[in-house]
Amino acid sequence: MHYIKVPETVVINLEMNGESKVDELPFSKFAENAIYDPKLGKTAKDIVRVIKLKKKFDDTKPGDIIALEDADWEKLKDVVESPTTGYNTRVMSQAYPYIEAILEATTEDPSKKEE
Repeated sequence: MHYIKVPETVVINLEMNGESKVDELPFSKFAENAIYDPKLGKTAKDIVRVIKLKKKFDDTKPGDIIALEDADWEKLKDVVESPTTGYNTRVMSQAYPYIEAILEATTEDPSKKEE
């Protein structure tokens, strides 16, 4: 198992046409974009994996722990490291804690350390 601790919600600041737009990007939305990457949807078995993964990330909040089977984490890690369409650098440089949270998932349940 790999355990991901949901990081604090990031605020994305974008400038468009000289105007600044600020918006929150929840971790669940970042994960959803990664989960829906075409790399994870090549077979029927993959679609089942996608459905199960999405459920794990839905309605999470900062501090929650998400437990993933090793194979699921490996697939997700692969997409996060190298998504099919690449990243919007301006956005993802601000949302890097999300990338880090997935790539640095631990094999020890962090919630057990607090006991």
